[in-house]
Amino acid sequence: MTTGFRFEIYAIKKTTDYKLIKNVEQVQKILDNLKKDSLWGWCEVVVKVYFDKFTEQASLADASYASEEDFKSSPEYEFLKERAIEELRIYFDFVLKTLAVRTEEYYQNIGKENP
Repeated sequence: MTTGFRFEIYAIKKTTDYKLIKNVEQVQKILDNLKKDSLWGWCEVVVKVYFDKFTEQASLADASYASEEDFKSSPEYEFLKERAIEELRIYFDFVLKTLAVRTEEYYQNIGKENP
């Protein structure tokens, strides 16, 4: 269990026609997965990460899995968790840089403002 992070996953049913995919084997895999699970068979997968009161997410469009458990055992699950954490890091880096600039501006302008 990862300390400090909580993950949530869900699938959004795709409405685009997978039969337009030119790779015959990929289309067959989607068809097989749809027979096993109508949601996870053709979906967009979203992984959310929660850290304290902050959240970010990463997603994978045009995904096909036999089930939620199938997705959880895939390398894509680990990749999306890492990507969601990286999105948090990017956000925090931005906030810290912005805070540093605003703090510097604040201290430079003390006494220069009209009361």
